[in-house]
Amino acid sequence: MVNFKAMPCTLVLSVLMCGCAAFGTNTDSVKIAAEDSFLLDTYCRLTELNGDQNAVADAQTLIAEIDSSFQTAYEKNANTLSYDMHLSECAKKTALLNEEYGDFINLTCGSITRLWGISEDDPAVPEQNELEKALESVYDTSTYADGDFSECPDMVFLDFGSVSKGYTCDKMLEMLRDKYPQSCFVASFGSSALFYGNKPDGSQFTAAVKNPVQPETYLGMISLDGGFVSTAGGYERYFEENGVRYEHIMSIENGYPV
Repeated sequence: MVNFKAMPCTLVLSVLMCGCAAFGTNTDSVKIAAEDSFLLDTYCRLTELNGDQNAVADAQTLIAEIDSSFQTAYEKNANTLSYDMHLSECAKKTALLNEEYGDFINLTCGSITRLWGISEDDPAVPEQNELEKALESVYDTSTYADGDFSECPDMVFLDFGSVSKGYTCDKMLEMLRDKYPQSCFVASFGSSALFYGNKPDGSQFTAAVKNPVQPETYLGMISLDGGFVSTAGGYERYFEENGVRYEHIMSIENGYPV
């Protein structure tokens, strides 16, 4: 749950891909196309291992479009938002996740994340009365399960940070299958990554998983033929106050970091 304005993604396990070495690709024999940017509140790296710059450009455009939708949602009262395809579709997907795994994702937590400001320049522990008021604005997830936020009460703010990268990976996969089925593509969002297609050298994709206790080391390596890798935590995105560390993943039960 983030505010789409801040530092690199901060999770207990980070998917790291440093250039082609992390893909196990020989850079002397493979021409790649790549682009770096800062979107979805994290550093993004898009890499097409067959050198297709058009695929990279289209993916970049798609991510920027989704980022703009989520940013708008964060800045406005939920019931004032105009219809947006990405917001609606992401809300519906989130509702399905809640049905399958338990009602653990609430997109109306924006008032809580705003109050703590963990991704802002001056985060601070809120006063209890402020926190109680923010908790009142966390609304029943069934209100927007159909992707329509118009029935949310006033002063409800949305935060798609917990699902933004997963949704973006889903949309990128749709685009690649539709427009670039022969592509070999990797999209890294720090904590989440999409691996698509067959590598030119026939090997598997490889991602290093960072150790949250000793960030300079790795817990291990993940090898896969394709798919998604995603992790979550708070070892980088946090602040300390009076000797207590507060991380960015919030509980909607009490309004405090988990």
